[in-house]
Order: sequence, then C-alpha cells, then structure tokens
Amino acid sequence: MRERRTIATDLEIRADGDAGVVIGGHAPVWNRYSQNLGGFVEQVAPGATTKTIAEADIRGLLNHDPSLLLGRNKANTMRLVEDNIGLDFSIDVPDTTPGRDLVVSARRGDINGSSFSFNVVGGGVEWGFTDDDFPLRTLTEIKLYDVGPVTFPAYLDSESGLRSADARAEAFAGLVTERRSIDEILEAVDADQLSEIIRANDPDEPRDPHSIVDYRARLELARRRAAV
Repeated sequence: MRERRTIATDLEIRADGDAGVVIGGHAPVWNRYSQNLGGFVEQVAPGATTKTIAEADIRGLLNHDPSLLLGRNKANTMRLVEDNIGLDFSIDVPDTTPGRDLVVSARRGDINGSSFSFNVVGGGVEWGFTDDDFPLRTLTEIKLYDVGPVTFPAYLDSESGLRSADARAEAFAGLVTERRSIDEILEAVDADQLSEIIRANDPDEPRDPHSIVDYRARLELARRRAAV
C-alpha cells in the first residue's frame, strides 16, 4: 500500500537565472516525528532511502499529481542526495505552465512544504516507544515513488488517508474491547488468521498485509509493556 507523508520544511529556490530555476528541499527528514497516524507516530531513520535512490525511477511531482511532473532522477532533472538532515532533492523546474506557476508561488512563499510517497520494504519497520510512552514506528528502509513541493505541508495528504488510519486504529481497539488475550491474537497472527478476527469486528475491513504487520507489532509492544 502506497503511503504519503508531508513535511513542514522550507522549499528553496536554489538557482534563478538564464539557465533556469532550481527548487529544492528535504523529504523525508531524519528522525522527525510525524503527527498521530492513528494510534502511533512515525519517524524515518537515516539511510532509509539509500537503496531506493540508487535503484528506483523516482519522480518530482507537484502535490503528488502525475500530470504536474517537474523532474526525474533517472533523467537527471532531479537530484537526490542523503545528507545529515534527510533526503535532499533539487529539481530543474521545466519551462511549462505548471513549472512557471510553481516558481511564482514559491517566490511569493505560497508553496513552502515538501512531501514524499513511498512503500515500506519488507522488514523495513521497527517498533518502539517515544519518551512519552507513545507507540513509535521507525522506517528503516522504504521505496520512494515521488518527492516534491506541496501546498499543505502540515497534514496528512487526503481524507482517505485519515480514514484509513482511523479504521486501523478502530479495528485494533475492537480487539481490545472484545477482551481477547494478547497471546490469543498473536497466535492468530502466526496462523494467518488475524484478518478473520478483524473482519468479525468490521466485515468491510480489507485484508492488508502491512496492517497485519502493524497489528502484530503493536500487540508485541503491549505484551512487552505488560511484562515490565
């Protein structure tokens, strides 16, 4: 399942002359907590994008819109470099109507945030807790699809993303209210039957392998916490 995250960081105009305009920013930023994503927060570990920027064909898009293509790393019209802040991107803005409009909006400060679209690579997630004892999901390896400027950098990108996060949290809460033991639910995970338990609470809940992994991680954290 493709996911998106938005980051409130400054979008920069890095070159502005006869040779064209270059914009840049960072997406993702290392070790920065996300907003609440439905019962947990998230951060991206340094190096989580090392493999994907070397191998994947990644687009630079405005507001994640494929029709608003700004550049590609494989065409060298977008450059992606990991630094001590996060994944730095620089895009040679095309001389197109969307490109020219973006430059005007960036100069005015109307567009000032960045975003990235990704999948989690298998085994690329670690679970723990924040200093405030809140569940923390750390992404250690991701596959990027696109990065670029966005209009609304401080929020989840869509209502559907919010509904998806809320649905996962409600389904997890439903397991608790049924008073099922943690061991019982973990056994269901091992037998690949957790989706059936979730469907018993909500028949419309889709079977999502990534969500099942998240449920298992949260349950294991709960068991570890209970044992302390």
